[in-house]
Amino acid sequence: MSEKIWNRWTPDVAIDDHGIPSHEWIQPFSGYSSPPRFPVSYWIPSARMYTIWREPGTERDVHWSAYQSLREYVTARLDADAEVARDNGMWLNTYRRWGNHFDPAYFPVELSNGSIAHTWKTRIDETSNVLAERFPEFITADIITEVNDETVHGVELAQCAHAHLVVNEAVVDWLASVETKVEVQCTPLCDDRFRLNMTRIRPVCQ
Repeated sequence: MSEKIWNRWTPDVAIDDHGIPSHEWIQPFSGYSSPPRFPVSYWIPSARMYTIWREPGTERDVHWSAYQSLREYVTARLDADAEVARDNGMWLNTYRRWGNHFDPAYFPVELSNGSIAHTWKTRIDETSNVLAERFPEFITADIITEVNDETVHGVELAQCAHAHLVVNEAVVDWLASVETKVEVQCTPLCDDRFRLNMTRIRPVCQ
């Protein structure tokens, strides 16, 4: 299915909507990581919504500029939403007090506009299932969103869904607001015919 979507749409931005893994099922202060292979701990929620951004897989300045513009736009929207910003601030204070204060490496804090926005390195690999690694020249940003959705229901689940909606709407609004460039090539053929090729330049926001 992913291959069909890619071939049909060739998206500019990939969003993987996630939930924080198993934090409600882990004994507090146990030092347990979930899953154990992760270099950080998730036993304490750090935010209503935090994001993970894979760095662009290219050194082109224009790619980094677009990536940074989108990252700034999305995190600013999270900060502008009263409910998300309130919860993010509350949980960030708790996370810092009981995690980051004792072990900054195990409980990292990387902020953008007041919300946690982690950065992951990108390793170029044409066989990777990560779009930023497999198609670095096409993808403007490859984002993972995380909410504290496990075991929750009712109002809490609705607030998680709302936080996801804020991020997804922000990405769509950013894409709608930036300029796109299209190259047009006209190749003469015989009998007064022409071949017209139209190519949209990647990334957006050049």
